[in-house]
Amino acid sequence: MRRGGPLSQPTSNAAAVTSDETRTGPRQRVLENGVRIVAEELPGREGVSWELSLPVGSVLDPGATPGATALLWEWQDRGAAGLGARQRREAFARLGVRGGGASGRDRSVVAGSGLVDVLADGLALTVQEVTDPALDDAEFETARIHALEALDALEDRPADRLDEELNARTFVGPHARSAMGTVAGLEASTPDAIRAHRDAVVGPEGATLVIVGGVDPEAALDLAEAVLSDWRGAALRPSGPPSWAPAARHDVAADAEQAQLGWAWPLLPAHDPRVAAQALGLAVLSGGMGARLFREVREARGLVYAVDAGARAVRGAAWGTAHAATTPERVEETIEVVQRELANLGAGVNEDELARARTLLRTREAMQADASAGRAGQLMRDLLLLGRPRTVRERLDALARPARADVDAALAAAPCDTPTLVVLGPEAT
Repeated sequence: MRRGGPLSQPTSNAAAVTSDETRTGPRQRVLENGVRIVAEELPGREGVSWELSLPVGSVLDPGATPGATALLWEWQDRGAAGLGARQRREAFARLGVRGGGASGRDRSVVAGSGLVDVLADGLALTVQEVTDPALDDAEFETARIHALEALDALEDRPADRLDEELNARTFVGPHARSAMGTVAGLEASTPDAIRAHRDAVVGPEGATLVIVGGVDPEAALDLAEAVLSDWRGAALRPSGPPSWAPAARHDVAADAEQAQLGWAWPLLPAHDPRVAAQALGLAVLSGGMGARLFREVREARGLVYAVDAGARAVRGAAWGTAHAATTPERVEETIEVVQRELANLGAGVNEDELARARTLLRTREAMQADASAGRAGQLMRDLLLLGRPRTVRERLDALARPARADVDAALAAAPCDTPTLVVLGPEAT
């Protein structure tokens, strides 16, 4: 699409300032087939990013073939809408579009970014991977090899393997599954079985598309509707929130020199009105070099190579995680110190800590919102977790409002006194 067409807006130095005074705000539309589309303009930008999310992941994998969704995403990337894998790569290259996709536990995505001029062609090329994949038998084994290689590579990425082990022991049922599947599940899969899985779970109902950049929102919605309105497929199969496993310690042997330690505990869900206050409290725990974990575990005692904490969420549930990497000899001391800091957080924060955390989080929000891909991610997260998009100002104001008493109350409501713990490393640990 040519610059100067209906999707573009005049640019100026003043328009490059991304604020609520210059943003038009998110616009949305729900198509008859169930696709929800949200578009937002970033004035003065020449680029645009888009992301299509589907409520499809390993939680919906058939029991006999864990990894079916991961394998489907590998396979559909190898041809769509009459173009083979190489032809699609060449088409993306001609447009200058950076595309990608990934499958997860409760959702999977395809995404792209490029100049505004190529949005129409780039968006169509991206979503065809989901709406019109070739699923050619000749490409199936290559897709399976790639899926198996991704699983095997975990052995060389201990922090990622820890994440998988921690997830498997934090939940029970479908949410405990790895998004990458298992070797047995991938090897047992057949082309017909994966096609049947796709027919059962992939469709427009529940799909969400976000477009952000130097575009007129209404024109972007019209374009997206033209691309997606004819898509047909499976009805929505919501997975539901995860079920928690009893909190316990799990020691997992691994051929590694370091020990990886991981903790997980329930948090207030995203729709809870106290969640912004909770986020500020977690930033006191882990948010730069002034945060408690870095100061107490690494700086004061030198126990770890790395230490951090954060939050994760799906619709209806959220959980905190912490990670530390240390030597086998210092595992028990590290556990003691980290768990003390996790438990102490429930006792509250001081004003200096809160001010630092507030500045950190609001700065991160503002900087992320200034990039089209970052802002698209913010909107998608709001849509999936809250069911509605928020403006940048809403997000910043949510972090500005909580007082110290609010933060203390939110932390006390979801304390980390009995977390799940995974210790991954040499058997001596």
